[in-house]
Amino acid sequence: MSDTSRPVLTLNRKPKAEAEKNKDTPIQPVFRRKQRIDAVPRPKKNKAAPAVKPPAPVKKTKFPEPPAVKPEKIPVPPTPPKKRMNIIEALGIITRYWPKLFPDGQLRPMKIGLKEDLLLDRKARELPVSVRTLTRCLSSVSYAGGYRLTVIAGAARYDKDGQPCGTVTPEEEADSVKRLEKLRKRQAKGKAE
Repeated sequence: MSDTSRPVLTLNRKPKAEAEKNKDTPIQPVFRRKQRIDAVPRPKKNKAAPAVKPPAPVKKTKFPEPPAVKPEKIPVPPTPPKKRMNIIEALGIITRYWPKLFPDGQLRPMKIGLKEDLLLDRKARELPVSVRTLTRCLSSVSYAGGYRLTVIAGAARYDKDGQPCGTVTPEEEADSVKRLEKLRKRQAKGKAE
């Protein structure tokens, strides 16, 4: 079979009316208007409702469904308290580099913002203590019950050189007492177990 013997099929064919027009015939071709086809049929208009109503459908009785079983929440144990550095070790590190802050290992209220002062002094003197170690030491000292007992309204606060700067306010004392009570409860709970 050769391709020349077969007619080529295309989608763009001329309508018959145009083909006749090209033949120069005296008859005028008739063109019909295009017909529109809706892909989605239009809903039919409702006719007048019938005079007699059909009987109501019988309702099916529903069986009560069993309540959905909710998954039980697994109780999460309370987070254990942070492992803090031993107070004696912390005081040893602090008094090694700043001996006037706690003379003879005696706890006394620290200045507010002491950490920043110690970090600046550490950088200026190029001390071999890390920021993390220094932070852990100060946290351990300030968390200790012995330190909390020294925070009394009107007591002096001391800086890194052992000089008094500022006093303890009644609000700070109340906060210290509250934290001391929490600490004692936690220790009593630990001993009971």
